[in-house]
Amino acid sequence: ICTVITSKSETFSMVAAESIIRGTPIIGFNTGAIEETALGLGEFTNYGDINGLVSSVRQLIYGEIRYPLNFIKEVNTKAREVVYSPIIPTAELDADEPPAGLGQLQKPQ
Repeated sequence: ICTVITSKSETFSMVAAESIIRGTPIIGFNTGAIEETALGLGEFTNYGDINGLVSSVRQLIYGEIRYPLNFIKEVNTKAREVVYSPIIPTAELDADEPPAGLGQLQKPQ
């Protein structure tokens, strides 16, 4: 349903990036670069506000927070470009098979 990130300080978060690549919203504290990494696909509260985190998770579970599918797809595309394009040319991301030499890397859906 979501990825909860409770770090006190984060720079670029690979966990957050992988979450949005999968179309999974992030819920966490608005510390460091988590909000920027989420590209709008998430809900954030002040550091230490556990009630705020719980409230956001509940709202997501009960459908009070919804993200339109076209928005999720747009965020997914941006996240793939940010995370993978320095390693893999964007055209190869859409290939049926991952580029040679990348081991178990799976093509994002």
